[in-house]
Amino acid sequence: MLTHERIIEIEKNITKDIEQEIKLIQKELNFFLSYNFDLYFLKEFIKHYPPKAIRDRAEVLLETLLNYYMKDLLEDIKKLDPEKQYQFFKEGLREKIKDKALKELNRLIPVSVKIPEEKGFEEKFPVIGSVALASGGVATAVILPESLLIKSIPAASSILASAYLLKSYKDPAKRLKRKWKKVVDKFLSQSKEIITTWLKDIQKELIFEVNRIYTNLFSDKNIEQPFKNLVNYSK
Repeated sequence: MLTHERIIEIEKNITKDIEQEIKLIQKELNFFLSYNFDLYFLKEFIKHYPPKAIRDRAEVLLETLLNYYMKDLLEDIKKLDPEKQYQFFKEGLREKIKDKALKELNRLIPVSVKIPEEKGFEEKFPVIGSVALASGGVATAVILPESLLIKSIPAASSILASAYLLKSYKDPAKRLKRKWKKVVDKFLSQSKEIITTWLKDIQKELIFEVNRIYTNLFSDKNIEQPFKNLVNYSK
């Protein structure tokens, strides 16, 4: 049965779900930051991928929230006579809430990832050519300095080129990626708050709609309203 206590439990569950999704995105981003990917690629990836990931995961969390509620709602509804059950399903509550949540005006809008411009970035990390460096079984894209002229790179030369690259750019690149990691962490912290607020607003709308529907379905005085203790909850 959907009660006030059950709603509090759902809120706790969805909070854990949000934290888990944020950690998954953080793990993905840390993976890219931990390898020697081309810094131009990495910079663009960090700017564009996290907001998309946040929006996608937020919509997955919306489905999760609706699943929590619908499970309990259906337990209540199956106690009604078939005619009232039909009235409930005719409302299309799940799709109504989902459609409203995903409309452009109500859809979650992630914050942007603001990467500070690095002075002399082009000079420090020129993009002239690239070579794939295998590290721990992962193919990693790295850049070659303009001064390193290699027309044909056999296996041995590839290793030497990579060693030259890492020696030349290892420290500056590490410092740069540490800065980017701080930007990513701040973005994820802000995104967690945004998703939480967005889902709470959706939950309030859902409770309002359920109160309206239940008022009609459980209007018989001989039937105890399972939702009567939630009348003030959605205000």
